[in-house]
Amino acid sequence: MKEHFRNDDTLVVSDIERLGRNADDVIVEIKDLQSRGIRAVTLDVPFLNDWEKMNDDSLSKMIIDIFVTLKAHIAQQEKEKIHDRVTLVADFPDTYKLTGQDEISKTYSFPKSHSSCRKPRTFSTERRERARQMMIANNMVNGD
Repeated sequence: MKEHFRNDDTLVVSDIERLGRNADDVIVEIKDLQSRGIRAVTLDVPFLNDWEKMNDDSLSKMIIDIFVTLKAHIAQQEKEKIHDRVTLVADFPDTYKLTGQDEISKTYSFPKSHSSCRKPRTFSTERRERARQMMIANNMVNGD
């Protein structure tokens, strides 16, 4: 599709992350479009399009570059978090239960103790008792 764009064309996307698979791809794609004179408009950040109306072209380009880089990296981190959650669901089906599903998405129950996207830990009774004894000893030393 890119080959059909000409100088002074405008590409409208719903979200800047749609321009690439990761942050580097998005940044390269934006730079390529800019170098060919193609304007990229993102619907998720409408105020970004107003910076191009400024008189100081170098300032507007710098602000756009900074924001695009930041937004692209945030989008990549979100994709990585989603991937981590999907992996946890697949690896621990007894912990993360499917509670709803429609044509677009699936909803899982995540126990509060596992909402930080880490593998569920199991501790032996012996290890729990040692931790309990350490806490009791620490409280006695501190006078609690």
